[in-house]
Amino acid sequence: MDKSTVKHISGLILKGIVITLACLFVFRYCGGCDNNIEVEKSNNDSLFLAMRYDSLLSLELSKVRYQDSINILASKYKEDSLNKLVTKFEVLYRKSSKTVREQISEGICDTNSVKIALDDCEGWHKVAEMIIAQKDTTIKLLEVELEHTKEDLNINKGIVTAARIILKNQADDYKALEKSSKKALKRQKIKTGLAIIGGAIVEGLTIFVLK
Repeated sequence: MDKSTVKHISGLILKGIVITLACLFVFRYCGGCDNNIEVEKSNNDSLFLAMRYDSLLSLELSKVRYQDSINILASKYKEDSLNKLVTKFEVLYRKSSKTVREQISEGICDTNSVKIALDDCEGWHKVAEMIIAQKDTTIKLLEVELEHTKEDLNINKGIVTAARIILKNQADDYKALEKSSKKALKRQKIKTGLAIIGGAIVEGLTIFVLK
């Protein structure tokens, strides 16, 4: 084999190596769509668990408040009944005491009439005392209901706060994803441009080799 032939073959081999390296460069660094979008999402698991727990607690408190309302209505109903009863005793006492006064003014002392008047008076005062006690019971029940309402409001505030944090985290995640997507798109454009340039170089080298 003469020197010219060896030189020609060596040139072809060298050009083949250059073309191969150029192809590897194009496909390895400039081609493809291997642009992974990596975004670290917010962990809202603890917030969801807290909301679930608070929601169940709020539901239980709603049942308690419902019973509170029933107790208050029952207490007020009893107050109304006692008010009607005290009005009845008041009317009876006024009537029986009037009868006693009229008898005394006529010089009559009927012990039976006096006893009736005293019984009516005593009944009137007893029912009046019962009304006061019942009003105290109603007030206590209202205070209990108010405490349960405050507790329920605080729990719901916690639920609303957790929901706001979750929404904010999701909004931040979306912004991060949008930003990462724009970067990935920009990188892909650069890779595509380099791939075109690399392809042109390979094509040029191939034409050069084939000459």
